[in-house]
Amino acid sequence: MHAEIITLLPAHADPAAAGRDGAAERTSELLAGAGLRVVSRRSLVLASGILERALAEAVAVAEMVVLLNGAGSAGEKAARKALAQVSGRGLVLKEEVLGRLGPEAGRDPSRALLPRDARWLEPRPGGRPGIWMEVGAARIAVFPDHPGEAEYLWERSPGPALVGPGAPRSVQTRTVVMYASRADRVVRSLERRLGPMGGRVLRQGCLVRVSVYARGRDPERAAEALARACRAAAETPGAELLWEEEQGRPAPTLHGRVASMLLERGTTLAVAESCTGGLIACLLVEVPGISAVLDRAVVTYSNASKEDLLDVPGEVLAAHGAVSRPAARAMAVGVRRRSGTDLGVAVTGIAGPSGGTPDKPVGTVFVAVDGPGGCEITRHLFSGDRAAVRLQSAQTALYRLGRYVGAW
Repeated sequence: MHAEIITLLPAHADPAAAGRDGAAERTSELLAGAGLRVVSRRSLVLASGILERALAEAVAVAEMVVLLNGAGSAGEKAARKALAQVSGRGLVLKEEVLGRLGPEAGRDPSRALLPRDARWLEPRPGGRPGIWMEVGAARIAVFPDHPGEAEYLWERSPGPALVGPGAPRSVQTRTVVMYASRADRVVRSLERRLGPMGGRVLRQGCLVRVSVYARGRDPERAAEALARACRAAAETPGAELLWEEEQGRPAPTLHGRVASMLLERGTTLAVAESCTGGLIACLLVEVPGISAVLDRAVVTYSNASKEDLLDVPGEVLAAHGAVSRPAARAMAVGVRRRSGTDLGVAVTGIAGPSGGTPDKPVGTVFVAVDGPGGCEITRHLFSGDRAAVRLQSAQTALYRLGRYVGAW
């Protein structure tokens, strides 16, 4: 089988500088180790129409084409456009990719545009993603022009299993979602634990998505390696396993899991929000049919509104402040009593960037869940900017609600 490597350089670059970081050389070694003969290596300067023509020529003569992108975000866009044109499949917004991009999605959602049937390859921490797709009899992979990142993505692509010599390798993947109040610490711990085993850790607020990989020619040994990696993830201090994703099915969401449990049991809910400003309700109402159990959501930002709408005693606010355990309890109890629901959930905190004190720094949040089993209140200290604190607060309220009703 023949392979071709194309290195894409920035518009201002000198083609003679291609491969200076060894990416093309390392990719050649990987392809040769998989039984592929590299018949061509060339460099292109980013320009209109050049990449489309090069890919069209390559897939006509090679069974494997690797595009090494050394042109950054501009190269990523050019590669997606060229793949769509060469394959004739057009670009579509991949929702699962949008979710995995995290904060990057807000800055550039176009990064989630991929040709239909293309596969997005998750990068290693701090790296850039890749793309894998098939066009006719050829396979095309897009990797960053960096030897380490290219090798990481190649090993996690279908390439080694599809074109390797001898019996096909067993490639297995399991993905679990965990909750961690101090997710930054948990992510660092997971990366240390899973690095030698093969794993990918993505964080969104308090949710940590861990994908572990195992491959080998012996399926049983691959499964054993996978089980060891999963155990290492589940035993990480400070994190709680919520669920395992099922391959081939849409990835669950935290609010979707909680809403499903409420709907299944017919448990009614009322929400009182302060620092989250309606974010909890916004997440819940994404779930069809939630109106059967969600009675109301009240945003009580001022002290006066907490007294007027939730019956929070003024003496509680005067003695302890709006951001306190007694205030959170009074909010949850008050919204539940006013609505007559089975459960009441409340959040109050300091989202920042100002308003913190030595006793209650920015990021201090109290979450309360009130129900037949009593009122549970927890205190948290979240990191990040205002948006990050609000997201973590809303996620934690949903997590605590889920624990209260036995969703996990």
